[in-house]
Amino acid sequence: MKIKYYIIILIIIAGCEVNNNAKTVEDHLKVGTQLSTTEISSIIKSYKENPQIRDEEKHLFYLESKIPGFSGIQKTKDKTIIFIKDLSKKNRNQLISNVRNQISSQVAPNLLFEERQFTISELAAFRDLVSTFVLGNSEFKDIEFVDLNENKGLIIIALQNNVKPSEVEKLTEFLIHGLEIPNEAFEIEKVEPLLSLDNSLSQNTLSGSINSHNRPLVGGLGIQRVNHEGMCTMGFIASLNGEDVFITNSHCTDQIFNTDLNTTFFQGLITSSDIIGSEYSDPNTWSCGQVWPPFHNCRRSDAAAIKIAPGVTFERGKIVRTEFRGDGVDGSTNIINTPDPTWSIAKIDENPSTGAFIQKIGRTTGWTSGNIINTCVDVQKSGGWWQMNCQTRTNYRATGGDSGSPVFRFIYDENGWEHLSLLGIHWGSSSSYSYYSPISGIMHDLGTFYADDPNSTYVAPSNPPGGGVIIDPCIENPLTCHEQ
Repeated sequence: MKIKYYIIILIIIAGCEVNNNAKTVEDHLKVGTQLSTTEISSIIKSYKENPQIRDEEKHLFYLESKIPGFSGIQKTKDKTIIFIKDLSKKNRNQLISNVRNQISSQVAPNLLFEERQFTISELAAFRDLVSTFVLGNSEFKDIEFVDLNENKGLIIIALQNNVKPSEVEKLTEFLIHGLEIPNEAFEIEKVEPLLSLDNSLSQNTLSGSINSHNRPLVGGLGIQRVNHEGMCTMGFIASLNGEDVFITNSHCTDQIFNTDLNTTFFQGLITSSDIIGSEYSDPNTWSCGQVWPPFHNCRRSDAAAIKIAPGVTFERGKIVRTEFRGDGVDGSTNIINTPDPTWSIAKIDENPSTGAFIQKIGRTTGWTSGNIINTCVDVQKSGGWWQMNCQTRTNYRATGGDSGSPVFRFIYDENGWEHLSLLGIHWGSSSSYSYYSPISGIMHDLGTFYADDPNSTYVAPSNPPGGGVIIDPCIENPLTCHEQ
């Protein structure tokens, strides 16, 4: 286990030596389980022999299938480091050839290799064991998330920064001796607790503020329920099951993770002329923990679909543009004064990797940007009352009222014109980081929808010389993903 010192957010965890007299699995499994040690061992064996491939991580498993021993990848503007399980001399020449065949020639010239002890498949199995046996377990209430971190080639387990050293030791014992996860496979970090779900805020053409009455409806506008409750942000317009809807957070509705057809939303003021729709779909959670129901109430997204009211004009595939972007600070909430004050969505359901530069538009902090810190993390909230799997952790600025904000990044067509790739919707933050639910998770919960601009003129640029997979064009290929 690697333990690091992080200024402000991450603090060194001291005194973390493993006790040789560690508790057994059954010593830890005190809440709601009827499973024997034999049954638990069988589950552990099944996870390790049959790791589950998540949609958001298919590219990692693909690379492992083409690059034997692939453990992860770390990218900067200057170099790319490939993590490999076996870097012995006899494998090196073939390894380099395999990597160059799979990764864009724009990446390969600056290629480095580092050895790790576990493949992506092995790390995925370890991550799923932690998600199943630890998140939601009342013995370990201080865990915020678990992540298969391809940027380090390790499992990251994040604990709230006020956790006691004895709790860290108890968790470490359980991971090593209970779940049989090797000490070298995981790293424990301490993080600032997730403060809130970002909807706590008191207070005919697209113009003025994104919180003023604006029509047609587009993603990024401020919305609210009656009595100024549920003050949130409209994520994006979509076509779902033949219905015209907009997507925002489930926790912005009257009842989180429960369809309430009487939940009505307004855009602008709270008058009859400001009614824009009522809740259409917000599925219940499911039990995803084999050991501790009812603690594992799981979803893949904090998302709900709101059916747009008759007579309300809207434009699918459009996100409102504001005057300026804030990098680490609040951006503008004033709509830019141009003939077309929107961006066009050309692509959806993209899962960029760690380090990618992304943006969001919200009713409170406006247009802000940041980088992805962790991908596909399993997050628990409210002491394990619910858990959201495969969320994205970032450092863009957000606060109360920004819930539901569209998250996106810029892409550029073959002529250099600017378009958007829609990534998901924001749902919560601390003072230092934020979370969003990716499009793949939203579709998992709500079903397949269409959210791209039906009139988009986007044509993807030709593949770069050398072919291969561009793992993250936002860093390596400025033509296809400028950091604007």
